[in-house]
Amino acid sequence: NNEPTPITGGAIIADHNAVEDFDIIPSCWIEEAKDKFVIGYGHTSHGSQITTGLSMVKTQHGSLYDYNDGGTNGALDYEEGDGYGEGWLDHDVGYGGWDVETRDYLDGSDPGAGTEDHSDVNTIMWSWCGQVGSYTTYAGMSSHYLAFAEDIAEDYGINFIYMTGHLDGGGPTGSVYIANNIIREHVNDIEGVLFDFADIESYDPDGKYYPSGSDDCAWC
Repeated sequence: NNEPTPITGGAIIADHNAVEDFDIIPSCWIEEAKDKFVIGYGHTSHGSQITTGLSMVKTQHGSLYDYNDGGTNGALDYEEGDGYGEGWLDHDVGYGGWDVETRDYLDGSDPGAGTEDHSDVNTIMWSWCGQVGSYTTYAGMSSHYLAFAEDIAEDYGINFIYMTGHLDGGGPTGSVYIANNIIREHVNDIEGVLFDFADIESYDPDGKYYPSGSDDCAWC
C-alpha cells in the first residue's frame, strides 16, 4: 500500500506513533529536557499548532510541562517567532531568507531583535506553511532547506529539528507527499531529528490512515 515506510536507524522521529509513549515518559526526562534545551522556533499559521499542543499538554498535565520565553521558574525556554510581528524568526521555512534570518538570530544581529543575546539557543526548528510541494527533487529541496539546515547546525554546534510540510489532499502521487519523503530520507541518512507534521495529519485518533488527507481534516 501507500502507507509511509517507518524510518529506522539512528534518526529521532516524532510522528503519529509518538503519542503512544507519552504516558510512560519518566518525569526526570522531561525535567532534563527543560534544563538542557533552549529552542528557537520560527513559523507562521500552520506552525502554531505545535504551540497550541504545548499549551494543551501544560493545561492537562500541569507544571511539569511549563514553557516560556526565557525559561524562567524551571520552564522550558521556548523562544517563538509567530509570523505576526515578531522581529526574529518571523517567517516560515518556505521563506527564501529563512537561513539568513536564523544566523542573524543566533548571532544577535537581527535588527528586529535589537541586542538580545541568543547565544544560549541550542535547538532551532522551522515549520513550513504551504510551500514544501515546490521542492520535489533532492537538489531543489537541498538548495532551499536541507543543506542550509545542516550548515547552520554544524556552524553553530546546535540541534536542528526538521519538519515535513502539512497535507494538501494531493495524496501519495502529489508534490507535497514527494517532497516530504525527500525530507524523511534525508533525516534518516544523517540520523537527524524530525517532527513529521504530515504523518501526524495522515492518521485519525484511532490510527486509521488517510493517504489523501488534507490539513483541514476533511475526513473527520
